Amino acid sequence: MLSAQKAGILKRGLARRLQNGRRLLLRGGENMDGQWTNQDVKRANRSRVFRYFCEAGTSSLPEAARALGMSLPTVTQNVKALTESGLLQAGGSLDSTGGRRAKAFCLCARAHLSVGLSVTAGHLGGVLLDLQGQVLHTKRERLPFAPGEAYARAAAAFLDAFLEEAGAAGAPYGLGIALPGILDRTRGLLTRSHALGLRDVPLSALTAPFAQPCLLLNDANAGAFAEASGGGLPARFFYLSLSATVGGALVENGTLVEGTSFRCGEIGHMTIYPDGKPCYCGKAGCLDAYCAAKALSKKRPLAEFFAALQKGGAPEKKKWRSYVEALSIGVHNLQMLLDCPVVFGGEVGAYLPPFLPEIRAQVAARDPFADPAPLLNCRYTKEAAALGAALAERARFLSEV
Repeated sequence: MLSAQKAGILKRGLARRLQNGRRLLLRGGENMDGQWTNQDVKRANRSRVFRYFCEAGTSSLPEAARALGMSLPTVTQNVKALTESGLLQAGGSLDSTGGRRAKAFCLCARAHLSVGLSVTAGHLGGVLLDLQGQVLHTKRERLPFAPGEAYARAAAAFLDAFLEEAGAAGAPYGLGIALPGILDRTRGLLTRSHALGLRDVPLSALTAPFAQPCLLLNDANAGAFAEASGGGLPARFFYLSLSATVGGALVENGTLVEGTSFRCGEIGHMTIYPDGKPCYCGKAGCLDAYCAAKALSKKRPLAEFFAALQKGGAPEKKKWRSYVEALSIGVHNLQMLLDCPVVFGGEVGAYLPPFLPEIRAQVAARDPFADPAPLLNCRYTKEAAALGAALAERARFLSEV
């Protein structure tokens, strides 16, 4: 049951977001010649109504019409169509504001589920979302990657068990997959993945184990998408993923910037020490060689390394000093180029909050302008790539309703 006060707050908030985005939504329905047909307008209106209920959960028809700036007959017609398709349902009534209680409609949050899988060299992780973006289930399992039928069967079995555990077996769902590598969508190839030992693999081969179409994302892009979807961040930021490898993604107004060759954000191969340590890419002195997780801990969990560091362990302090020096060079270069906040993510990023003042100080010491852009920590410290893949798949579904 939605109170009148809560409904009013919701109405004002949604009205601002939906009206601000109205032009962009409408532009997406234009034909090649820039002209609109009645069908284009109907489709855009239906999408707007559905997105409203995805955020509101429950609302009355008059409330939705006011929030969306649409006529009551238009909203009524679209709610009827969405109800008939099983995406909305009648949901009781709202609190009275003095007159007759308004009939409410609510989102059928499980009418479509979104699964995100994160593929790494050693594990497979999963996140399940409903239509409101609520996390229903997570899972992570050791599964070393190896091209071939055996891995494909194991991945498919993981997905089946994952859905079964979530009580979602047989439910309609879409699938997003995040993996470490460069995805060339123009040629339909994963052009390179050092972590998985792959080069020039057709994207269709990566999705073959699964029965339905899949949305593929680079893992750093997926993590950045998750951060951007959570709200509260500036419109423009760089997501720096510090995991088994170092990667990143640039977000502009909620959109991932992929670059001409889909390599935007590959900061791991920025040279920070000419003729420095060898990198797996074949160069020397790359940021990845100094700031990947293995630079801190090769044989034990990162949690143990950071616990020892906080206790003042001498070997850990020595490694940490080298790590922060290299990281500060890379971040400073990023800020000089992009002049935007940097969000630390990935496996190492999950442990950085207590150390952010130290990192900020070292980055600031390199800044000739004495006012570096903010350094922030990620909000999603576990299965961020899988979450981003699920959110991206959910966004795809919402755009097609």
